[in-house]
Amino acid sequence: LKLLPQGTHDWDKFIKPSEMDEWARHSDLTLKSMIGMTYNPFTKTYKLESDVSVNYLCFYQK
Repeated sequence: LKLLPQGTHDWDKFIKPSEMDEWARHSDLTLKSMIGMTYNPFTKTYKLESDVSVNYLCFYQK
């Protein structure tokens, strides 16, 4: 689609949900909610979904 400049994303810097969860647990945080998010560039809309493999939102509580 070439909507973003080449090199915008570096997958080596992507934080996996499992890594985020591990860091949070080491900080005594409890995961309350995690949900995936997709963006449709044609309709310019976001959608929440169960797939957390690329974009995700997390809610942790101390």
